[in-house]
Amino acid sequence: MAASRALEGAGAPAGTERDGARSAVWLESRGLRGTAALLLDLHTIAATEGRTPSIAGHRAELAGFPILVWGSTLVELAMLEAGTSIMLQDCPSPRALLPEAAAQAGRGWCFQLAAGEGRASVAGAELYLDGSFAELDSADVRLVATALRPVSGLPPAPSRASLTAADLEARHAISLANGLRLAPCDWSRIRVAAARILVPASERSRSRGAGAEVDDNE
Repeated sequence: MAASRALEGAGAPAGTERDGARSAVWLESRGLRGTAALLLDLHTIAATEGRTPSIAGHRAELAGFPILVWGSTLVELAMLEAGTSIMLQDCPSPRALLPEAAAQAGRGWCFQLAAGEGRASVAGAELYLDGSFAELDSADVRLVATALRPVSGLPPAPSRASLTAADLEARHAISLANGLRLAPCDWSRIRVAAARILVPASERSRSRGAGAEVDDNE
């Protein structure tokens, strides 16, 4: 996948590139600007190479960190601190937390996210976005994870929910039918980053997936 190779080529920590790529595609295919989040990650990875977000107590400082790359870790942190509010300071592209939250929601977790006036709720197969949450480029995000129990039911939808799981899945279906269409300049930046991991082809490198051109359809 081009997004995965681009993140790897940009220097994403080993093992995070596939999760980051999946999150970017999840967002883009649902009209939530996944490409913009990916391009921001490609820009910030190099600046944070060798560093990890500062996490103290229930607060994480994320300014300048690639959120697609670290999103899974942050959601898992909230799960470890279930029921406790985790404050993600200066979180870039808060919507980038949604793909991993949605994946974990399918395994019995509920997530509440708040950033400014925007809200998001993810539980089971339900997802609600309220206000400006999906449009924020950077914000302090309050993230709470709780184990979803049948007796407790789903959390109430935000009073001004502007997008629901049904809306997002309808967008996803259209993307599957028509494919994703990226601006040429965005695609060029992704290809340039992905090309950094390509090496001269050999029998050994081919067996490991290297030495091939990046497929425009991936």
